[in-house]
Amino acid sequence: MKTLISSVSVFNGEILLEGLHDVVFDDTGILSVQPAGMREAATAEVTLDGTGRTLLPGLIDSHVHITDPQQLDQLLDHGVTTALDMAMWPYEFQQQIRSEGHGTAIFTAGAPLVSHHGTHARIPNFPAESMTDDAEGARRLVRERVEQGSDYIKLILESPGHGGLEADVARAAVDEAHRAGKLVVAHAAAAGAYEIGVEVGVDILTHAPLDKKLPPRLLTDMLQKHIATSPTLTMMKGTADFYAAQGLDFAFANQAVADMHKAGTTILAGTDANQAPGVPANVVHGTSIHEELRLLAQAGLAPVEALQAATSLNAKVFGLEDRGVVEPGRRADLVLVSGDPTRDIAVTENLEGVWLGGRPTEGTK
Repeated sequence: MKTLISSVSVFNGEILLEGLHDVVFDDTGILSVQPAGMREAATAEVTLDGTGRTLLPGLIDSHVHITDPQQLDQLLDHGVTTALDMAMWPYEFQQQIRSEGHGTAIFTAGAPLVSHHGTHARIPNFPAESMTDDAEGARRLVRERVEQGSDYIKLILESPGHGGLEADVARAAVDEAHRAGKLVVAHAAAAGAYEIGVEVGVDILTHAPLDKKLPPRLLTDMLQKHIATSPTLTMMKGTADFYAAQGLDFAFANQAVADMHKAGTTILAGTDANQAPGVPANVVHGTSIHEELRLLAQAGLAPVEALQAATSLNAKVFGLEDRGVVEPGRRADLVLVSGDPTRDIAVTENLEGVWLGGRPTEGTK
């Protein structure tokens, strides 16, 4: 069934298109994006008036943790049509999530690679077989993840001496992952972890440092090596509050994003949405993406740049070529909001419709 949204403003994932447009789509994808009033756009079974509204690509959250299938519905209810999970086990649960096709589209790293000596190794029920402290073990684990169908590889890095993977182990994992054509995402919530991640050549650093500023030299190296960041400011804010007595400060994370943005680093929108027992902050699936966009804007990104971070840039960096933009031939993962989020990022919360693969979700008007 074709749907027409008429006379709507369109943020296509990169820019706000000039003037109003008629957008036609069905479950095969976006069919046309034309200036409003074109007769060809009027052949649709369902027509919605887009006056005063903006159509966006479905939002992409580049860092979530799924422990309950219902969390995928929560994400979709708030406009997140694609979620990138950063730690999922056991493998049987991963298979269940993939096979159900439940709620928002999900990609996953499977279980991350963790040192035996770090705090992540003490997470309840964390699989011991995903822990390693030697290079060959890291290569073996990466091969296992590839065989299990992981979409990318996740590593846990910490500042030297704080229990993360050592540099030589992380480097072996990166090499093996790249050999298999997989991106490497590295947990890095401290400046020292950023240093290791840049040194070994990961593709994406997730989180932002809470302990100190990033040195200018590191910012230059990130840019030269094309390393992106998903700073998860929502989680970092909650974590800094939880560990304030230990000297962690959200101001460092906020400054890191401002500095990376100024340096030209690719910044992605991710929340670390997570309700697992023992996490330092309860970041709610779905609502948190809108908080993340506000925090990115407060750190210096223009509203358009924050929207890019949650749409086209996430799609580009993670190789999701079929989504993240509003143009013919792409998936009809779409969000309709009241107002103009390219002027006021808080407008993303004014949801009036969400479509996943061209099909309206519950609550779409």
